[in-house]
Amino acid sequence: MSLKILASISLPLLLLLPGCSSTCTVLACPPALRIIYSTSLTPGAYTVEISSPLGNSICSVTIAAGAAPTQTCTGTLTGVTVGPTEMSVAGTPANIAVQFDRGDVPVATGSFVPSYETTQPNGPGCPPDCTTAEEGLAITG
Repeated sequence: MSLKILASISLPLLLLLPGCSSTCTVLACPPALRIIYSTSLTPGAYTVEISSPLGNSICSVTIAAGAAPTQTCTGTLTGVTVGPTEMSVAGTPANIAVQFDRGDVPVATGSFVPSYETTQPNGPGCPPDCTTAEEGLAITG
């Protein structure tokens, strides 16, 4: 068989093979809901109240300069992480309300109806499918 005939048969067969041109990475899904602060929380002790249809929690959070924040949460809403520049919530609540107090002084209050999007962080056709949303929260003190 001549090389020209072999090439004319092989090339169309290669183009029909699925998945040959896609390479998937191995990224995990980020938290479902991220609330990004307008400015970083200053070092100190905070009480954060979170309310959503998925549950309610109160978190005691300490932000220290040069150290990882510490937090203790009580309530029925799980998967809450509060940091110096953002907070995250596992799950996809239809709405959520948060309040940050430093001592007895409110420093932020917000209510959100997140608009979730589904993406594939590892590329088209590559798992997992991630459902996420981001909201902004103004910090006043």
